[in-house]
Amino acid sequence: MTPIRRAIALLLQHPQLGPVAVQVKPDWRRLRQPGIALLTDLLDLTQIQPNLTTAALIERWRDTEHFSGLNRLAEHDLSEARAAPQEELFGALRRLNECIREQEMEALFNKSRPSDLTDQEKDRLKRLLSRTGAAIGEHG
Repeated sequence: MTPIRRAIALLLQHPQLGPVAVQVKPDWRRLRQPGIALLTDLLDLTQIQPNLTTAALIERWRDTEHFSGLNRLAEHDLSEARAAPQEELFGALRRLNECIREQEMEALFNKSRPSDLTDQEKDRLKRLLSRTGAAIGEHG
């Protein structure tokens, strides 16, 4: 299951986690991947209305193309989780943050020559590479 689908499933099954999800940096919201807009909408809704139930949350999408998919994710068996639902959600959002850093690095690397990068882009690439190196050191 992709981090986006996992985060959506966790949020649907535990809508009370929406308000605490703000503890994870929202860099992932800039990702250009299917499902990010839906995840953003779900999180925003659960932060505005923290007492929504799973059924009430899904009902908001009844007349959309997402309704049947949300129903399936709400029923998806997440029993293989290695941590509590909150930590699983935080982990999925952190993985999405890693994805945005990878997308940004790839876009910068795809510039035809280093001289084509602006000074700001060079600085951003250095910061992204240093974070990646630190993350590799943490996992390696």
